[in-house]
Amino acid sequence: MAIVGRSGIGKSTILNLIFRLYDPIDGTIEIDGQNIKNLNFDFRKEITIVSQTPYIFNGSVMENLKYGNP
Repeated sequence: MAIVGRSGIGKSTILNLIFRLYDPIDGTIEIDGQNIKNLNFDFRKEITIVSQTPYIFNGSVMENLKYGNP
């Protein structure tokens, strides 16, 4: 699944709620019918964020690739 859309529609807000950086004022956030307040944080391992702004460190392409997985 991917969350995509133009700037300002709430993509970051949804991620902040999923990661429980803050809780919703009203309602619940559920994953597979389970309230995320009742889940341990292991589910975070299954989520990847791809920023709209690419970040490349000084160095070769290979050095940049090895940064994430030596």
